[in-house]
Amino acid sequence: MRRRALEYFLIALTSVLYLVAAVSRSRRPFWYDELFTLYVSQLDGMSTVWAALKDGADLNPPLFYITTRFFTSLAGANELSLRLPAILGYLVLCLSLRTFTARKLGFAWGLAAMWIPMICGSMFYATEARAYGQVLGFTGLAAVAWQGLQASSRRTQNLLCLAACLAGALLTHCYAVLILAPFGLAEAARSWQHRRIDWPAAAAVCLPGLVALSYLPLMGAISPVAVDNEVFRPTWMSIPMFFTFMLWPVILPILAASMAVPIHGLSRPSRPAKGNGFALSESILALGFLLVPLLAMLLAALVTRIYMPRYGLAAILGLTIFLCSLLWRMGERRTAAGYTAAAVFAISFLLIPGRWPHNQTREQDLFAQAMKLETTQPELPIVVSSGLLFLEIDHYAPPPLASRLHFIGDAALARKWTGTDMFDKSFPGLRRWFPLRASLEAPDSFLPSHTRFLVYGMVGHPMDWLVDELRVRRWNLKTLDQNADRILYLAEPPGALAEKP
Repeated sequence: MRRRALEYFLIALTSVLYLVAAVSRSRRPFWYDELFTLYVSQLDGMSTVWAALKDGADLNPPLFYITTRFFTSLAGANELSLRLPAILGYLVLCLSLRTFTARKLGFAWGLAAMWIPMICGSMFYATEARAYGQVLGFTGLAAVAWQGLQASSRRTQNLLCLAACLAGALLTHCYAVLILAPFGLAEAARSWQHRRIDWPAAAAVCLPGLVALSYLPLMGAISPVAVDNEVFRPTWMSIPMFFTFMLWPVILPILAASMAVPIHGLSRPSRPAKGNGFALSESILALGFLLVPLLAMLLAALVTRIYMPRYGLAAILGLTIFLCSLLWRMGERRTAAGYTAAAVFAISFLLIPGRWPHNQTREQDLFAQAMKLETTQPELPIVVSSGLLFLEIDHYAPPPLASRLHFIGDAALARKWTGTDMFDKSFPGLRRWFPLRASLEAPDSFLPSHTRFLVYGMVGHPMDWLVDELRVRRWNLKTLDQNADRILYLAEPPGALAEKP
């Protein structure tokens, strides 16, 4: 009884530490993608949300907005409430991995598995007001339900949970369709082992795929947008870059754990952990999750033309399972080795930069620089040359600053310079659904009527074209301020001498 109470206490303590870190990380401004979540979820009713999605306002299926609307109805539409679904979804992932691992390696190793997602690169998306945290939570629960099918008890409940969680994931993000592959591979391996097909399990894995039919109107709405840009284009370096992003924060903790856990194999009094390791089908499931980034890249190259590394985040399940299995064997399957690994990961979690508010200074500095535009030459209009920054500044700008903001869009020029017209085509349509305050204009209407204006944007971002076009047209651009990759120019027409600010 005392041992069980201690186990529950450790799980609760781990969850609380995670929540404290995640909530503290959530006290930062929204960025571009998250503002889509805010604006779409705040539309008047789900019928209006669906109409906006079919019009290209965003690419996430409706369940994502239903859960977001629920949380904002309880706590208001603020930075924390919009990120709570992701925060809680990621916690569900961690708890699911604990259960999945503990069933086969013992409680201590399950606790270690709970810590690994908290120190990997995927933890960043635990505090994003987007669908990734929720998808990972559904995926973790689905993995636990699928594993439960190997036991004779509660089979019906596990089948229903598996199907519901897979459908929930697919109704939350379009690229969640890729998680069907690991479960399909694992179920095929299990059928091969048993020399028979488990038809109810196969149905629970395959039938949720029908949800993908709901993506067709969403895909059709964005199909006219050109996306031939390096930001979206997958390359063969995408896979090593993804795993570098995922594993870079955890390399030192893994090395420390790999040196610490073998010591327990030399200690005879330390008893072996319960369990005999993962079954072949469970290892196939983990391998399938590791293949998700590759599948995302192939889907982008062949169909969608849009690849982002975050589409492969389900790989965290495979990484966690394999890392725990490796350390379990290195530690001679000892319970004490599992607690040692968990302790190493817990200490690493507390020390990793970016977990706590005092490590968010760069983001706050960049945000403060953008808001400082209010007092910079207040008689001049401000053109935000970066589409990524435009929504953020428009949302947070006080009224005097918002009245000075402009975005210059031209689909033809955008395609010429960058290969994509995403901002230039989408912003005018978004005005029907989003409370945008800035002026949206074409260069041929804005430039002839303004002899001086400020230009604020990013340095050399591959999706921005205005600064290059102004230089080709021989406008004078004088740098007034720069902070990291953000820059402020004073723009004057050809032949004019820039005045000293």
